[in-house]
Amino acid sequence: MKRISVDCRSLETVCGVAVYTRELLQALIPMDAQNHYQLLLRKKSSYPDVGPNLTKRVLRLPGRLTHFFWKRWRVLPMDLFLGRTDVFFSPNFTLPHLRPRVHTVITVHDLAFLKMPEDVTDASNAFLGYWVGDSIKRADRIIADSRCTKQDIVELFGVAGDRVVVVYPGCNERFRVLAVDATAGAALRTKYGLPERFILCHGTLEPRKNIPVLLKAFASARSKLGGTKLVISGKRGWLFESIFSTVTELGLSEDVCFPGFIEEEDLPRLYNECEFFCCVSKYEGFGLPVVEAMACGKAVIVSDVSSLPEVVAEAGIRIDPTDSEALSTAMVRLATNTIEREMLEQASLRRAAAFSWTTAARETLAVLESVGEIGTAG
Repeated sequence: MKRISVDCRSLETVCGVAVYTRELLQALIPMDAQNHYQLLLRKKSSYPDVGPNLTKRVLRLPGRLTHFFWKRWRVLPMDLFLGRTDVFFSPNFTLPHLRPRVHTVITVHDLAFLKMPEDVTDASNAFLGYWVGDSIKRADRIIADSRCTKQDIVELFGVAGDRVVVVYPGCNERFRVLAVDATAGAALRTKYGLPERFILCHGTLEPRKNIPVLLKAFASARSKLGGTKLVISGKRGWLFESIFSTVTELGLSEDVCFPGFIEEEDLPRLYNECEFFCCVSKYEGFGLPVVEAMACGKAVIVSDVSSLPEVVAEAGIRIDPTDSEALSTAMVRLATNTIEREMLEQASLRRAAAFSWTTAARETLAVLESVGEIGTAG
């Protein structure tokens, strides 16, 4: 039996890493009766009690010390350093600053801050550049969300390819084609102020999501979309101001809706209610919202860069993310060509079925068990 400690600090946040961590653990822990898991949390309520092979540990420090030690120095319980843990797993890029006397595994979801530093704040660049780079160099094994991310890790850090294992994230089964429900659809529209018919883009509002190009494409296509609006959902991230200035410049205030953060229980219905889905990011480490939309039976338009061609394969329309006219043409195609859209919807369902949290958990477990004999790290 191995004793596996997992950094679960992200569970107290609203972000893609929190979704990844929760979904992975909920599939992993019940399937693994051989090993024991210790979850390192900010609050015990962050994760449910599930089975005898799980303990939860909360670091309790007074006042601002909690923020300082967790966020800045990555100080973790002393048993990591004294040998009572065999494997330390961080699903969120980074390892403790001090080298634990345990084997270490990290998940790297993307390297956007290195691939396009101009789209990240200076403070975030400095923080991520040090902590992520240092953690990648020290980890025994690195899990990458896609072949694209693995290639970036190997090329940017000179890491041996056999230290990096690709494990695709899964898609929760609640993301599926839902029965048409006028009452539920109306309630969703009322709650978030959504239009009757809309194209959807979902994700954090930040520069790498390339939303100004999406807005320009929509402005060009608007007259041919038969009154269909554009909904861009998600919380505001960093450097988002250009998004809203572009809406004003293009005169789109009446045709583009920003509902903000969407509660998790509402996401499946949101995907089901849209006409089709667009993700024209300049860079994605995986692109979970794209897979969720496909699992809900929606045709997708995605960028032909980074991990998106790998994830979508032939199930969607792929365009150059710098070409707003190509995107505009694709939007009009899906809005007006019912036969093509239905074909792509069926292709989406087939492709989304390839991404399972059960599979992700099984492959992650294989990595955790592969990092060496107990007690030999250090």
